[in-house]
Amino acid sequence: MKAVLPLILLLVLACRGTDKDTADLKFEFTGQFKSVTLPDHFDQFNLAFRTFSHGGIAFYDNKANELWADSGGSLNSFKLTALEKEGPNGVGQHVEDIQLDLNGNIWISSMSSRLTKVNADGQVVERVELNSDTLNRDGAGLMTFSFVPEAEGSFAIATVPLLFQWNKLAIDQILQLPNVVRYDSKSGAFEHLSKYDAGFIGSNLNKHIIPTLHRAKGEAIVVNHNFRDIWVIEGKDIRQYPAAHSKFPKDPPISESDIFEDMEEVMRIMNFADIYIDFHYLPSLNLYVRVAKFEDIPTNGPSLEPHLAATWGLVFLDNDFNVIGELDLPAKKYNPTYLFATEAGIWVSTTHPDNPDVEEGVITFELIQINL
Repeated sequence: MKAVLPLILLLVLACRGTDKDTADLKFEFTGQFKSVTLPDHFDQFNLAFRTFSHGGIAFYDNKANELWADSGGSLNSFKLTALEKEGPNGVGQHVEDIQLDLNGNIWISSMSSRLTKVNADGQVVERVELNSDTLNRDGAGLMTFSFVPEAEGSFAIATVPLLFQWNKLAIDQILQLPNVVRYDSKSGAFEHLSKYDAGFIGSNLNKHIIPTLHRAKGEAIVVNHNFRDIWVIEGKDIRQYPAAHSKFPKDPPISESDIFEDMEEVMRIMNFADIYIDFHYLPSLNLYVRVAKFEDIPTNGPSLEPHLAATWGLVFLDNDFNVIGELDLPAKKYNPTYLFATEAGIWVSTTHPDNPDVEEGVITFELIQINL
């Protein structure tokens, strides 16, 4: 991987919803790189990526059903863990999400409505069966592709209207449904944590309405709506913050036609339009970062084939979830779906298919220093 000349960007964004002085974040592309060679059967552009609260990172390859993790974050002590689909150590045929609890245990969700805890060797330690009958009677269904393990055997899980073609429902019906629930594995009960927001739903349901969930500092949970505000849930308290990128349009991408009657339109709305795709707590920097993906539709139109967007932005938040800066990444050079932090700064992957310096089978990260 060739080095690039250091580039310094000064981006100033006023803190929103606060009377604090404006904070200046300075970003320096250092030209310092770290690279790791993947297991030879891993798909380098389509891996699930997870960070650990203590600094480790992990890649998951869906086809191989294997987890490749470096628990220390040094990028030189990876361990490959094969996950079984069936049998005593089976985690299910279709893994949807992999998360870590507050103690660093690995939890896996599958389409069998099951959460499975495994150890570093892939052996099953605990299973939690999710009986969603009562939730279904309320008109909602579990979306176990996004969950957060909480303390004492509970889990926050995203939900969707049970009628997946949500644009067939009346607006008032949607607003009565939960979009996040908490499941208590001891009692087997679901608690509604939050409902769909009228400001986000608006009057046109031809848009992507399913949130993703992320761990914040302590026991707080961030509900990352794919557009506009985030919600922060701590216990039963819900707070709302803009957390917006200045170049995103104010209103979410919608369709003029019925998205569920047009596969290309569904793909455009859910995979290729502007979207806040990820949210990370960076404990080593005491910051949050929200990852913004700008609309990028493949030349041949929306399809089911994997496609990595060309242009990305990062929104940085302080511990009170005020926006304190943003960084636009140069197009076709970075893949911030792979991003982690150390005390030196954030490490953002340069493994993008349009980057001429990309190496086959290798994930490379560049250090971007952040200074107040």
